[in-house]
Amino acid sequence: MRLGVSRVIISSRNFQIKPKSWLKSVSAFANGVGGVLVFAVADDDTLVGLTNAKVDSEKISEAVKARIDPVPEVILSIHVEEGKHYPFCRTGTL
Repeated sequence: MRLGVSRVIISSRNFQIKPKSWLKSVSAFANGVGGVLVFAVADDDTLVGLTNAKVDSEKISEAVKARIDPVPEVILSIHVEEGKHYPFCRTGTL
């Protein structure tokens, strides 16, 4: 029998301070039907964002690889909310 939870919200503070809590969710999702973890959400359910999405996603990936065996397939993605202060422009060079 495969059981699973569909979504877990993780505050930005818990992401680095309490990886054990969200790693349990990753393990449960891998043992079930999969799921979605949402990072960087404040206690009042507003999105607060990650300080550095690239560095933070690498830390998440490394934590999963180091502490879950076998390593589950994990897809990290970035979701961008609609902005309130237009226009948004890319700056710098690629």
